[in-house]
Amino acid sequence: MAYKIIESPIGVGEVLKVGKHLCKVNYRLQYRENTETGVGEISGEVTVDEAERMSVEVLNAMNSGQVFTLRLADNRSLQIFFNRGDAFTGVYHAVNSGN
Repeated sequence: MAYKIIESPIGVGEVLKVGKHLCKVNYRLQYRENTETGVGEISGEVTVDEAERMSVEVLNAMNSGQVFTLRLADNRSLQIFFNRGDAFTGVYHAVNSGN
């Protein structure tokens, strides 16, 4: 499969759980489109702010498989979930939820 990079947003954002603040994050994402099917996908890395990294609520939520809202610095919102996280470093892989 061949992909075309559409956008690579980088910045400071906020993860929302059911519309409420969960944690502040630094994000580095990539929006790419399959050139054969036209289907787009978002994936990348988020790092939880050090002050919130070890919060029990954050630790439980980030590895729960739930869908969250990631509010980007430009106020756009993405529906994402996290996998392959490291609670010690606060780095998590983010992928779009398909919604």
